[in-house]
Amino acid sequence: MCNWLANIIIFIYVQRRTVRVSRRQCGSHRLQYSSLLQRLALGELLADMAGRVVVLTGGCGYVGSRMVAKMAGEETGVRELRVVDVNTRGYRAPEPTNGLKIQVMQGDVQDEARMLEVCRGADVVIHTAALLDFMGKFPDQVTWDVNVKGTEVMLRSCLAADVPFFINVSSVEAFGPNRRGDPVTEGDEDTPYDSSTHSFFYATTKAEAKARVLQHDGRKTAGGKTLRTCSLRPMGMYGEGLMNLFVDIERAIANKQSTYAIANDKTQRCTFVYLDNFLHALRLTLDKIVTAPDIVGGQVYFISDDTPINNYVDHRKNFLMAIGFTPEEKPFLPIRVLYALGLVFEFIRWVLSPVYNFQPPWTSGLILVSNTTMCLRYDKATRHLGYKPVVPWEEAKRRTVEWIVAYWASRQGGMAGE
Repeated sequence: MCNWLANIIIFIYVQRRTVRVSRRQCGSHRLQYSSLLQRLALGELLADMAGRVVVLTGGCGYVGSRMVAKMAGEETGVRELRVVDVNTRGYRAPEPTNGLKIQVMQGDVQDEARMLEVCRGADVVIHTAALLDFMGKFPDQVTWDVNVKGTEVMLRSCLAADVPFFINVSSVEAFGPNRRGDPVTEGDEDTPYDSSTHSFFYATTKAEAKARVLQHDGRKTAGGKTLRTCSLRPMGMYGEGLMNLFVDIERAIANKQSTYAIANDKTQRCTFVYLDNFLHALRLTLDKIVTAPDIVGGQVYFISDDTPINNYVDHRKNFLMAIGFTPEEKPFLPIRVLYALGLVFEFIRWVLSPVYNFQPPWTSGLILVSNTTMCLRYDKATRHLGYKPVVPWEEAKRRTVEWIVAYWASRQGGMAGE
């Protein structure tokens, strides 16, 4: 409606300028050129006033829902945000303070007809929808269909619906570690690395999805626009609401212990990213892919921040000690044994897969990820996107600890009432 109104106003403006010039019987090229510039400036102004329409898949998930909250409270240049998720039941969108229209739309990214409907009239798609599966919770075919085929459906929908910009939220696991567990002690997007094998199937699907996103960069849409795509790879993410911090604690509770078992070599190192810093990078990408498509289009960006480089055990210890839980001093079994058992569990899962989806207690891929150094800089994101962390480490730590303490208090209250 806004674009239609803008076109009418521009048409009236042009006609009035033409009549005005005709009356003055002025054939000056200078006046015609000046008039043209004014018309173009007015058109750009009205287009900016109209604002962008953004589709956010996985909008009810961990990253997606927090991106919605962020966009609802900031000036973003976005007029309408379509929050798309396969499961919208129980989701309540935040009340915007900036005039943003939020439309919650139920839909499966594998449903091409529905996604085409969702994308019509949109300017940008932010694709966060994915099945995150480190433990073989879902059959491999289901993970492939959502993560790879779902991404393909969204890309085809962009082409068919004339959407010119596509931002993919990927994962560092799409890069590494590989099956050999080759470390990266200080790397970036240009660091040579053999990513032909992946630590587990989820990583394979994210790598394949990323490849297809970049393959679509530069293709023509049905309306003649050029589709520009890019992919973000967040490092080890942490922050309020991220429940992976509690996996080991639940086991400790079951065993009535104040320590939790670990499966990590403490010589391992990893870069991390606090949730709000990643959302800031995603927000910058939303602007830059539109204003600088030739720079951002076809690119991949690692997103980390200034959280201290650490191993997974000591990183999580920063938060969990606040509720009285500490990691054990060493793995409950040697790392090589844990890895070998993970392979055995995966073989059992494969054998049983035709009749039963066996969920192993851990996988070889999980052991690889937990014990392989993967330190990757965010310099390229700074150069291209203007990204710098907006939440320093101490503040990120404080917020995360406060949330954990509050959650733990509510959890204990719930257990007391059972």
